[in-house]
Order: sequence, then structure tokens, then C-alpha cells
Amino acid sequence: MLSLTLALALVLPVGSNARESVNVGDIAFASQALSQRAALFTLEQLGLGYALKLRGTDSRSGFNFNIRQDEVPLSASLTLHYSFSPSLIGDVSHINVLVNDELAASIPLTEASRSGDLTREVQIPTRYLGEFNRLDLQLVAHYTDGCENPAHSSLWANISNKSSLALTLATVPTEPDLAKLPQPFFDNRDARQIVLPFVLPKAAESATLEAAGVVSSWMGALSGYRGARFPVSGQTLPAKGHAVIFAFPGEQFQGLLLPEITGPALALRGNPTDPTGRFLLVMGRDPAELRVAAAALATGHKKMSGDTLRIQGFKLPDARKPYDAPNWLRSDRPVRIGELAAARNLNVSGSSPDIINVGFRMPPDLFAWGDKGVPVHLRYRYTPRPQNDGSTLNIGVNREFVSSTTLRSIVAPGNGPVARVLEAMLPERSSHGEHKFRVPLYKLPPRSQMQFHFNYASTASGDCQTRAVDNVHGAIEPDSTIDISSYPHLIEMPDLAAFREAGFPFTRVADLAQTAVVIPNDPDARDIQTYLDLMGRMGSSTGFPALRLAVANADTVDKFRDRDLLVLGSREKQPLAQKWANKLGVDELPANAGEVGMLAGFASPLGEGRSVILVSGTGSKAVGDLVTTMTDDRKSQNITGSVVSFRGGQFESIAAEKTYEIGELPLITRMHWWLSERPFALLLVMALGVLGSGLLIYRSLHERVRQRLSK
Repeated sequence: MLSLTLALALVLPVGSNARESVNVGDIAFASQALSQRAALFTLEQLGLGYALKLRGTDSRSGFNFNIRQDEVPLSASLTLHYSFSPSLIGDVSHINVLVNDELAASIPLTEASRSGDLTREVQIPTRYLGEFNRLDLQLVAHYTDGCENPAHSSLWANISNKSSLALTLATVPTEPDLAKLPQPFFDNRDARQIVLPFVLPKAAESATLEAAGVVSSWMGALSGYRGARFPVSGQTLPAKGHAVIFAFPGEQFQGLLLPEITGPALALRGNPTDPTGRFLLVMGRDPAELRVAAAALATGHKKMSGDTLRIQGFKLPDARKPYDAPNWLRSDRPVRIGELAAARNLNVSGSSPDIINVGFRMPPDLFAWGDKGVPVHLRYRYTPRPQNDGSTLNIGVNREFVSSTTLRSIVAPGNGPVARVLEAMLPERSSHGEHKFRVPLYKLPPRSQMQFHFNYASTASGDCQTRAVDNVHGAIEPDSTIDISSYPHLIEMPDLAAFREAGFPFTRVADLAQTAVVIPNDPDARDIQTYLDLMGRMGSSTGFPALRLAVANADTVDKFRDRDLLVLGSREKQPLAQKWANKLGVDELPANAGEVGMLAGFASPLGEGRSVILVSGTGSKAVGDLVTTMTDDRKSQNITGSVVSFRGGQFESIAAEKTYEIGELPLITRMHWWLSERPFALLLVMALGVLGSGLLIYRSLHERVRQRLSK
């Protein structure tokens, strides 16, 4: 409880009830008064896609975990599922649990515990924990009392990634301050999905919903891999937790006093029924001002501070260009690895180091015909090997091996004069390296990850003849590059897989300037939540808020002929779902005893070169459940082709017609591609070429004969 006492003393405002309880020493009352939650994460959820494999006499590996800035830990424990070699000597072999380099526990590997998979719970002292934490598991292992080979095959222990970390956390109230946004609504230390209720005015107009879409896409951009959901509660304030409230003058909420609204404004207020809850107020005198306030919030207005901000002189940032989304690999230049991952995450140490993971997003419409592979120029550093021992740097993409390069020794092979001259000229050549390779484009889906593993071979020649080297380091240089700039953009549509994975085609322009969302004429709370959840997914894909999004309904959709259309709503409430049913290429989905959802893509009937994605079903709940289930990668893999049904929590692709193209190709590339798809046309072109060449040769020879005869 000491860490809680200190946190309360440092964070709680003077005069608060909780602070007074700390001053009088009633710590138990303080911890009970604050909101508490239990958090349980498997190591897999914390980013370990594989079991930890510890090898050698002294090896170490682990993972990072964080604690929100507004929370303090009350308890922490680690449940390990592990196994180890039966050849280890129990008296001197053990696994150390280290938290921020502090020893939390030491687990002996005794003879009595050698059979099968084992489980052990370790209590972690909360005084070791901070906001950013590292938990390492260190294997200290020996198989003999005498001399031993540190690379012997019997020196191993495996830690399952189903092992789990459990935390009990207390939320600490903080003073409302706009300068701290996006906290407490989003904290990058928190690995949970964002669930943030929205409170909207009655009969919200299109511009009001556009403002809400800007905010939800902003939160989605912040959430990244976590994902985000935005329940809509009408005008009822949530009893606990946080919420975003969109308000006009004269609106009343029980227990909440709105500030005077004289223009676009933002404010932070406490939840009257939850001391740790906060309300973010987005305010304006009309929907247009509400949208200005939302855009200022999403772009980080420079004057944000205090608990209330009146926005003046705000201007939208410049319009985004196609394919310049912050989260996507740039298509106009090589991208540095340092732009994709922090330098600290590109360094590893130890003779059995962790894998370096670099995640990135690919535009889904790169044209792969005649693909020679995406060029990668890799630069790296490593502790030089004492001899040429076969050590390698292995490279994989999405856990598939793609290339490797040898880690050279300190000295050049041989002792001849040429080797000595090279060593004198290039003294550092063994600790720095470059490797160029290509990755086939089909191995790079929109969400991809590249893995780098420094695989050091054993230098042992036998027991007692070697020693383990513990000061081994490796790093990927931040100026390494991956380059997709040579690929044109062309994709056959409809392609619902591109929509599922990247929000395409809407995310082609990151601020959604070429997108209109068509909602029912009379949307209910579930319809609006579906819209907000989808805008959150768009922001998660691009990393940018939907500042230029348009919202329409069936009566006003003709105004947006020049935009791609995302049409939402059940068949009963969305007129376009019935009007455009003949565009699907399949019979209408039959109704049955259960609810049915449908996802469909087709060329826009309103504008040439534009697309429609229809998210519909037998009711608002079916549509909402479809969108929610799309976030589950395991269940959504079947979202492909042009039409997908959703029944009983499962997706089924029922059509995969490709009817039109989006994008442009260079003229020569398009000609080659066109001919490659039509072999008879290629033969005809070749025949015409031969005939034409023959005619030219004939005319040339005929002209020569004529000239000779005329002399």
C-alpha cells in the first residue's frame, strides 16, 4: 500500500476527500474509495507471438508492460507456464524473474519438478513498478559440476506465451486540464481497446455527425492496434467512467452544468457520479461550430490548457494527398526503418537475443504484375564474432523466412598480404554490415511486420575450452530503407478484403476528403454507433482524423457523386440498400429466424470511377454486430470478394466478382499487362510486327535494286 499512499499524496488535489483520508492515515479507506480494476494479460497479448526459448548457461529475454499515468498498482503477479531440460542440476539451476532489473523471485529448477509442463505464480512487489516496465526471465543453468560447454543442447528452458500477468490497479483522480489530452480518454500505456461513450444532441444533423466522426476517427488513430468502440447513449450521461458530450446552448444534463457557449469551444468536466470519470465537452452554437471544435480537438489546437478553451481563428490543415497517410508506407520515396520503429526497439543484446519486430502498413492497391519484389536496403551493427562461425542475421516477414546474411568475424579469412591490407583499410568492416534483398509483394498484406534475428552460432569446441560471451549486442540501423515507390497503384474492385484490412478505398485519402457516409434518414443509437466505430477503424488505418468527411442520407446523396460512398443501415431503414440491390451480382440475402448482416461492394451508380461499400442487414443490431466482429482477425478472414454474409457470428463470402478497376498504370506497363492477359492478341501483335518488319525490309531491298538499275 506504500506506492498507493505516495501516488495519492503526489497526485490528488489538495482538499479532496481522498487526499484527506491519506493525511489521516486511513489508507484502506482511500483505496476502497477509488475506482479499482483487475487486468489480466497473457504474454501473447503483450506482444509475444511465440514461446520464450532460453538457451545456454545465462540467457535472458522478456517483454514490456505499462501502467496508465492515472493508475497506481495495488498488486501484481506473474503466472508462469514453463518447462526445462531434465539434465539440469537443481542445486545451481534456476529462473530469475526480474522487474526493471530488480529481482522479484528465483524459481529453482529442482529434480522434483522436472516432469511435463509446470506452473508457478510469482508475486511482484509493487514498489518495483512504474509507468513503463520491463519484465525479464533469466535462465541460469548448469548440467555438470565440472567444466561445461555453455552452448550444450541440454541447457534450455521454455516459457509459454500463455503465461499471464495479473494487475490490480486503482484510478487516481486528476485535475481537468486540456493540455493533457488525449489523457485520460486515451493513454498509450494502456493496451486495452478504447471504449468511449458519445452523448449527442437529439435529431443530430449531418454536420453534427461529421463532428462526431472527426472525434471518433481521431481516437481510432490514437488507438492503433488496440481498436476503439463508441457506444451512443442518447442524452443520458454514463454513471461511471469517461464520455464525450456534443452540446449546443440550452441543453441540460442532470448533475452537469455547461459553460456559456458563445462559439466553438472545448471543456473538461468531472463526472458528477464518479470522482475518477471525466467528460470532454465539444460545444458550438450550431453544427458548423461544433465541427470546428471537433477539428481543433483532433489536430491539437496549440492553445489548449485549463479546463475550458474558446476556439478562435482556427483553420484546417492542408488537404491530404492520396497515399500520404501517416500510418502507411510512403509511395513516393524510400522509407527509413527509423520512421517505423523507435531506435531503442531496434537494439538487442545477449548471445540469444530477442527478435526485433518492425510493423508497418502497406497500401492495399499496389500493382504486383511482373513483381520483382520490394527492395530493402538493410544496414546493421553487431559485436564482431571472434571467428567465422556461421552466425547469421535472419530476416522474416510476417513470420516467414525471406533472407539472411552472414555475420563476419573480427579478422578477414586467411593471413596473407591481401587480407592484412583489407583489414588495415577497413578496420570496422566486421562490426557494420549491409544487406540488400527483395520481398515478394504478395507476402506483404496491408498490416505487415518484419522480423530481424541475430542468430549467433556457438564458438565452443568442447567442454572447458570456451566461455560464454555476455557483452554481445546487435542493432538495425534506423537509416535502413524499404522502398515501394516503383509500384503503380491499380486494384481490381470490389475487394472487401482491402476494406476489412485497410478501410480501402476510403482511406486512400487520409482525411477522407473523397468519402461520404450515407446513414439512414432516421438513425437510432445503434446506427450512429456503427458509423462511429467504422470511422474509428478508418483513423486506426490511416493514423489521421477524418477532417473532411461528409455525412449524407438517401435524399442528399446525389450531392456527393464525386465521392466514394459508405452506405450504412438495415434494409428496412436504408432506402439505398433496396434501390441498389441489383448492383450486388447475387440474389437478395434471404431472411431467416436469426439476424443476417451483409457486406457488399460495387461500382458507384452515381460517379464514374467511384465505389460503394454497403454495410446492411436485417436490423440495426445485425449491422452493428457485423462491424464489431470485423475487428476479430480470426473471424474476419473470410471477408473477401464482393459480397459477404454474416450469420451467427461468422462471415461467409458468397460472391467474388471483379468488375472494375481503380488506379492508373504507365502506358507501357498497361500494354504489357493487357497483352499478357490475352495470348491470342499477343500472337496477333507479333504476327503484325513480323509482317510490318517484312514489308519494311522488302521496301528497303526493292529501293536498293531500283537505285542500282537506274545507274
